[in-house]
Amino acid sequence: MIHFVIVSYCSWKELKPLVEQVQMSGLQDFTLHVWDNLGDANIREGVKEVANTIYYKSKNVGYGNGFNNVISQITLAENDLFFVCNDDVVLNQKTIGEMLKAFEDLKRNANKTGVISPRFLTDVGVEQTMFYDNLIKSENGFWKTDFTPAALWLVDYSFFKEVGGFLPDFFMYGEDKELCFRARNLGFQNFVAARATVNHEFKYPPSNFKIWVETERNHIAAHFLNLNKPKVSATGFVISGLATSIYRFDIRRFGAIILGMVGFFGMFSKFRKLRKSLQKRTEFRFLK
Repeated sequence: MIHFVIVSYCSWKELKPLVEQVQMSGLQDFTLHVWDNLGDANIREGVKEVANTIYYKSKNVGYGNGFNNVISQITLAENDLFFVCNDDVVLNQKTIGEMLKAFEDLKRNANKTGVISPRFLTDVGVEQTMFYDNLIKSENGFWKTDFTPAALWLVDYSFFKEVGGFLPDFFMYGEDKELCFRARNLGFQNFVAARATVNHEFKYPPSNFKIWVETERNHIAAHFLNLNKPKVSATGFVISGLATSIYRFDIRRFGAIILGMVGFFGMFSKFRKLRKSLQKRTEFRFLK
């Protein structure tokens, strides 16, 4: 069974094209799950008219928590696959098929396949490689990466069974990076399926400065929680960000990183305990 999970914070008018794209993607034996963080009555009514679709109304619990809540309500099987999808992704006719083909090919040739994403293009087709971490391109079409954004992922059940889901402590932004790093530490390799593409405009930097600060805090925490030399990695991430901000005369980003660092240290005790629980693999309250 394939579970296509959309975590939404938009209107039905904005969401409907994506729902239609999923329905026309050629998927067989699948269920579409729509987690509605906005609680839009029009989405609930619209989803009623769509086959194989389940609607979940919610207050805004964030992106990762929305996905966790969906899979916690599903009766899971060993061969289940999950698409994790943002509400503003634009699929093309080949996206889903190419990602599924990549999954099958990688499963045959890689011991532990982590998350698989497509290539992310802007609305005018410009590649957005700046959002990956340590991207290694390959002519075989499977690009290795430490991190790829969760705007669209394909993951199997065994991944969540071993790695767990998104950390509830991350409301929004950085939750995907933390999960990618955690998977890598457990021996999984994350990939970009280069033959699959979607259009998605990443909203970075966030228009809301408070959210921007939280984003930088979460990115610092992601480095701290999951790397072998956490203090070195987190410090390197901060220094690199500050140096780039100074070079580009980007005062707002400089301020967001500084305040994000303050927020990180304000939660340092919590993050340290969380790191220890992740190392002991006790932080798995995501799946039944």
